[in-house]
Amino acid sequence: MAVRKRRDAWKLPVDDPTFLWYAKAVAEMQKRPIADPTSWRYQAAIHDYDEDSEALRDPNDPLPKKAEQNRYWRQCQHFTWYFLPWHRWFLLYFEEIVAATVVKLGGPAGWSLPYWNYSDESNRNAMKLPPAFIAETLPDGTPNALRVENRLRGNDGKAVGDARHSDLSCLREPNYIADPRGGGPGYGGPKTRFNHDSGTVVGALESTPHGAMHNRVGDWMASFSLAGLDPIFWVHHANIDRLWAVWRARDSQHTDPTESAWLKMSFPFHDGEGKKLSRTVHAVVDTTALGYEYEDVSDPLGAAFIPAIAAAGAEVEVKKKKKVTPEMVGATETPVPLTNGPTTTHVAMTTPTGPRSPRRQPPRTKRRSGFTSTSRTSSAAEHPTPTPFI
Repeated sequence: MAVRKRRDAWKLPVDDPTFLWYAKAVAEMQKRPIADPTSWRYQAAIHDYDEDSEALRDPNDPLPKKAEQNRYWRQCQHFTWYFLPWHRWFLLYFEEIVAATVVKLGGPAGWSLPYWNYSDESNRNAMKLPPAFIAETLPDGTPNALRVENRLRGNDGKAVGDARHSDLSCLREPNYIADPRGGGPGYGGPKTRFNHDSGTVVGALESTPHGAMHNRVGDWMASFSLAGLDPIFWVHHANIDRLWAVWRARDSQHTDPTESAWLKMSFPFHDGEGKKLSRTVHAVVDTTALGYEYEDVSDPLGAAFIPAIAAAGAEVEVKKKKKVTPEMVGATETPVPLTNGPTTTHVAMTTPTGPRSPRRQPPRTKRRSGFTSTSRTSSAAEHPTPTPFI
């Protein structure tokens, strides 16, 4: 099977056919009735749908039957360890539908989604929308379907955010699954059953840059039920999907869950021809087996900054800091009642067995006093506050 390559949108020429055919396919899909699984509005509704706020609603265009809506719409997985695999299937079949539409319009076979790498520190324009999503018209003068006015930021050609919103500290998360004891949120989120849009624990990647960038673009992109109507949504999520591959590649200990509850979970979709099918998480973890790969899955948190510092005359010492996941060593067996006076309770303590185990601690050494240029806690750096989109 030939393997398609999803490429960096900012490294493609502005007039690259990838963008032109994407725009033409979007315009064509927007003409299809909402009950057609290959239509633009149906695909957006798979993520979420609210009839009262449906921005492109046509009263003369009947919705699918309720049974079909319940089966295929409002399916997006958030606040859950299914966030990444569900969105990977979602993107794959959307990509198939666009590619099939491109061929029907007379374009080439093998169209692939580009990805928006807003975290690329080598590109000063990375936080801006790629030009193809800003232009008002296509080369032939027809309206550009990749530009939508329902964006809070980006259509003016300015950056939609800063380094806080595209931060990749999430890649340092050692575990895929959130710590059930309240420690790290995990790279991929907490262990749950099917979970559409409710929860309190959000995976590190889902929080930032995923949620942060949704909210910075804003308007449709900041809404569960409208985000899929913006063509930049799919390019943003291609990058999130890429970052899953990056996380796995940067450390041999970064592994996906092996529990059957994760691997055997299945979700319903329609393929590129609109045919119904169900796919499991197990079958989605290898992108090359799905027929695509990313242009770049190299580690963006390498030491590329060191030569610049050394060139300035500074002595550089790099130490790889290992993240420590909190471990519960004691808890009360029953709730502690709060009264107006002192309260005494018994807490059974156990010896740590993880990174804080006495056996794993290095000998204590005297510390020399001095000044530091920055001061921050690992929790703030590694686990940004979840953004409103999620």
